[in-house]
Amino acid sequence: MKPEEIKAVQNKIPGVFEKIYGYRASSLWEIGGYQNRVFEFSYGQDPLILRVTPSRHRNREQLQAEITVVNRLKEEGIPVAASITLPGTNSIEEVHLEGQTYYLCVFEKAPGKTWIEEPQNEDTFFEAGKVLARIHKKNKELPDGLSRPSWKENHYLQNAFRCIPAEKSWVVKKMEKHLAKMESFPRGECQFGLVHGDYNFANMLYEDKRVTVIDFDESEFHWFVYDLAVYLFYYLLGGDPANMDLEANRLVWKKFGEGYCQEKELDPEMVERLPEFLRLREFILYSSLHGHFNRGRWGKWQKDFISTAEARIREDRPFADMDFNRLLGF
Repeated sequence: MKPEEIKAVQNKIPGVFEKIYGYRASSLWEIGGYQNRVFEFSYGQDPLILRVTPSRHRNREQLQAEITVVNRLKEEGIPVAASITLPGTNSIEEVHLEGQTYYLCVFEKAPGKTWIEEPQNEDTFFEAGKVLARIHKKNKELPDGLSRPSWKENHYLQNAFRCIPAEKSWVVKKMEKHLAKMESFPRGECQFGLVHGDYNFANMLYEDKRVTVIDFDESEFHWFVYDLAVYLFYYLLGGDPANMDLEANRLVWKKFGEGYCQEKELDPEMVERLPEFLRLREFILYSSLHGHFNRGRWGKWQKDFISTAEARIREDRPFADMDFNRLLGF
């Protein structure tokens, strides 16, 4: 969200919440957000999540498609945070604040702890892989015509030329060449479909070995292997993008891939292309950092990522030098 939108939401949403949902504004507290603003509140004894989405980010049809997806997954017993429709309200409420339109949606608050509170291990890597495979299998059965973006409609790909400064236009040219190459990738029903789009450890909650997946806001039509690439991407970056720990992350990939393969077959040809999807995510994060933060506000992590990403992209070096198929025994 833009700074002026965040301010408007923070100032106005508590009163809107009270009017629509009938709960005191004081029971609502903000817990964060990036493209959306996210709040928590109590419904009886149950904690729930209120998500506020600007209409320029998602339209009503796209939100309805997301709700359809998560609720179908929940019905199938897959651990996701489903949509909740409170009595006397709609699953999507439309409000207007200071000349802008916003959509309000309520979701379950998933059980468990965040990645900061709960250290990850082989069991959680494995379980995250299993859950993702189950999501992909069920998403192959979704009705036609769901209003979700295609992979090339990703906001940060579409707006890279606006976000990335002119002196870095060579990065945009490299990105465009990469996207053209990916157009030729196979799109069979076992390879391509609706993905989570942002499947990383921060979008999961952990309870013992159980993993519950949240935030399907980035769900889009893509190659399934992209979700696997995103999961590994952020583990590889870790807390020090200038010094990736490949050895530790070989175990992450091995256990995650094994969990996935227990539920759904992985195509070795697409696993071989994993570096291309890691590079795609690298372009997306590069564009995102330029779009959301001016360079004067970057911390060390952002600066290190930008400098190392530029070096890799300029020299056509892979994001991570790993033999992904061999690690899975293919």
